[in-house]
Amino acid sequence: MAEIVPSIIAQNLEELKKKMVQAEGLVTWVQLDIMDGRFVPAVSWSAPDDLETIDGKTKIEAHLMVDGPEGYLPEWRKYVDRILVHEEATDHFAEIADAFDGSIVELGAVLKMETPIEKLEDFGDKLKVIQLMSIDQLGGY
Repeated sequence: MAEIVPSIIAQNLEELKKKMVQAEGLVTWVQLDIMDGRFVPAVSWSAPDDLETIDGKTKIEAHLMVDGPEGYLPEWRKYVDRILVHEEATDHFAEIADAFDGSIVELGAVLKMETPIEKLEDFGDKLKVIQLMSIDQLGGY
């Protein structure tokens, strides 16, 4: 059965908490869009340790719309159930995929519209989800 995973863009912790409460009990997962202002023009809330203050049973995936996601992984892995990485945002996707072998935190990949899905053919057994973007301008409000 298909699963709906709502995306949350928050500018601060209070907004994030409000949106998480709204999703609680309605879905299994929520996706937090994390934007750095470099890979995409927008900037969002991006303090993974804030997640310690959020109660609830909803699983959390971090959609890292950031340049050089490998630098963000150590902190985010402590606080989320799944991390989605843009193949286009790194030259180290294979190393990232290898680093998730045996991890309780799942790895997913995201591709922009113009990126061929064949870019991920070597990673199928390591990815729990593949997200294909359907908009040209990522990180928009």
